[in-house]
Amino acid sequence: MQDHLKKQSPYPYFLSIAFIAVLAEFLLVPFYPQFFEQTFGITSIGHTGYYFTACRLVLLVGFPIWAKMAYKVRPIYLLIVSQSIAGILSLICYYILSIEWFWIVSLAMLLFKSGYLLIYPLLIQYGSAQKQLKTIGILSVFIHLATLLSTWLGSYLFEYSTLKTAFIFIAIADFLQMGISFVLVPKDIRLIKENKEAHTASQTKENFSVLFFISFLFFFATTLIRPYFTKFLEFSSSQLSALQEGVIFSIPSIVALVTFPFLGRILKKQDASLNLSLFFLLGIFGLALQVSGILYAIIAGRIIYGIAIFVSFAAIDLFLFQHSSPNSYTVSYSKLHVFQNLGLLMAPLLAGIVAEKFNYQVLFFYSIAFLLVSLGCIPFLTNKRSTKVLNFKSN
Repeated sequence: MQDHLKKQSPYPYFLSIAFIAVLAEFLLVPFYPQFFEQTFGITSIGHTGYYFTACRLVLLVGFPIWAKMAYKVRPIYLLIVSQSIAGILSLICYYILSIEWFWIVSLAMLLFKSGYLLIYPLLIQYGSAQKQLKTIGILSVFIHLATLLSTWLGSYLFEYSTLKTAFIFIAIADFLQMGISFVLVPKDIRLIKENKEAHTASQTKENFSVLFFISFLFFFATTLIRPYFTKFLEFSSSQLSALQEGVIFSIPSIVALVTFPFLGRILKKQDASLNLSLFFLLGIFGLALQVSGILYAIIAGRIIYGIAIFVSFAAIDLFLFQHSSPNSYTVSYSKLHVFQNLGLLMAPLLAGIVAEKFNYQVLFFYSIAFLLVSLGCIPFLTNKRSTKVLNFKSN
């Protein structure tokens, strides 16, 4: 059995871990305002934004810690330890009655859960260089599918059970990841040690500062409304059930799954800046439709917005890969990841302040404004050395 596992590619196992991790991570994302009210009696609008900000800060700090530890310890062992402790902390969260202790334990849980991010460089390592773009596309589809199923499960819990039950499912997911990691132990995986020389030697010749700034603004803008979208729906269409709200919230993920087979045709033989400009504009249009508060306009806007952000996410990543030398791939992508997470970190904080001071609808205008600023930066994205065509190949 062990000999068979050593010969077998770990690729499907890592995809499984990613799918399960995202499935658990997004269970409560659309319903945190309702969760805090239902479980702890907290009705403050800003509380959710502050909590989301704290979560993103933990993720931003946590992953570099695990990555540094992976220099000396096999990543699989770290995954086993981190996910097992996260599972125990998830179960504790289910029984906590104090909001102060919930913050402490849930953020500690998230710190250990962030160890699953080690699978992303592992996926790239075990995929051939020719199939890296395909790997990114497949991983994106898995993430959207997991987000979709997670949102629906969260809606079901809100409608027919209690939202804190989500932590039982989160704990089960953590223990499943731990089990899959155990299966992978026979494979001698030493990601950081094997790539240490590449990390040391890699120096990208391209200046990606504009791309990093655009990515920061884009992730910031597209995250602003997320913590409060279901509350926005409650005020716009009070007749909707929690399950219907969850379905509308998950429309961009559904659209991403439908759009993926056509991603290559969409991006093929188009200039990178043109692709980003067109789909940023499409995203702005989708947000403008949603801000109307009319149900059918919201649904249409979610569809258009879903197409725009999915293609834009892929275009940003692919631009980085197209303009990076192979030995600078990991370093360049890690920097991009930091800027994206800074956007994810800061957006909920501003969202909480704006929603509490004004209303949920105003968040859409802020999102549109930041997307417009990001759009204005695109002409500065390319230079004489960065005029390659953004070409997605299915390989």
